[in-house]
Amino acid sequence: MAGERFWRWRSRDGRGGELRASSAAVARARLKGQGIAIVELVRVIPAAPRLGRRELVQVTRELATLLRAGVSLLAAFDIVARGRRKPGAVRLFDAIREDLLAGLPLARALSRHPHQFDAVYCQMIAAGEAGGLLDHMLARLARRLEQVQAVRARLWAAALYPTLTLLVAVGMSAVILLYAVPAFTDLYASFGARLPAPTRLALRVSDCLLHVGWLLPAFVLGAATGWPVLLRRSAVLRLWRDRVILRVPLLGPVLAVTAQADLARTLSALLGAGVSLDVALGCAAAACGNAVFARAGGAMVDEVSHGRALHEAMRSSGVFAPVFVQLTVVGEESGTLEGMLETVADHFDEEAGIALATLTRLLEPALMAVLGGVLGALVLALYLPVFEIGQVVN
Repeated sequence: MAGERFWRWRSRDGRGGELRASSAAVARARLKGQGIAIVELVRVIPAAPRLGRRELVQVTRELATLLRAGVSLLAAFDIVARGRRKPGAVRLFDAIREDLLAGLPLARALSRHPHQFDAVYCQMIAAGEAGGLLDHMLARLARRLEQVQAVRARLWAAALYPTLTLLVAVGMSAVILLYAVPAFTDLYASFGARLPAPTRLALRVSDCLLHVGWLLPAFVLGAATGWPVLLRRSAVLRLWRDRVILRVPLLGPVLAVTAQADLARTLSALLGAGVSLDVALGCAAAACGNAVFARAGGAMVDEVSHGRALHEAMRSSGVFAPVFVQLTVVGEESGTLEGMLETVADHFDEEAGIALATLTRLLEPALMAVLGGVLGALVLALYLPVFEIGQVVN
């Protein structure tokens, strides 16, 4: 029926189910008429498109500002929803507002959208609600999201130049092999002599591309779409990928310090919000973006929950930088772990910035040499028979 929505309910005796109703009040009335005493009623909505990182930061900042100005939480969500342009985002915030009207805490309402609001976000919101400092916690969340976004933007910017250079090299090589090399084929066939090995190789590659080259775009498209799906579904594959990347010279150390910076900053934020160390460590490890450090952090949760010091668990994992471990020792012994973790994050951010600048300076001449070498080798392979004939004639 038009206007009806799906609702999920749970009763006092542990039963549960779903029904369709136009509003929460109608759903409650229907269940009451069936003699069901409900303890929870939440709306089930279709999956909404994810907010972009920038929009999530903006929304978090707007909510913090509105709550600090004395606007009620429901009214703040109304204002935020009206400020969104995408219909999916409007549906998302409307659904959160309806959950709030149904009596759910904000953290619980947000946790129903795990693809949008991760465990770190929900944990900090829950801590802010418990302590009556929701506006402060939202502002802190916005700062954390901005810092993470700045680091990721710096990584993408550093990867853009080499990616474009490699694409140019591949494109120009393909043009030469598909259009220039075939033009020389008939000419070389009239020579009646054995061609040099580089020329024969170029001709074979060109012939292969002309006959089965159409498979390459299909392969690239399949890999580009299938690889992310496999990564999402396989924790083992993600762990293997990150282990391999961390061993890559120059790039691996940059990604290692970036992941540790993210873990340290998230852990500091959660501890500052009053979340227990074991819960905060599990959330921070899962949110650091690297499966190697996430796995190490997950193992450390068990050790910390059984009374082992954080720095001892970090040292035994064997993946954290010595400076990270040592500053954690200082923080635990002095009772300033939250501030020391923030110091670790700032240190690693600065180290990553220096390493990225160095990597960029080294990559530019190396990539230009690769580009020139590939194109030069192709041109040399094409004209090598001409040079040899010229020498014979002379």
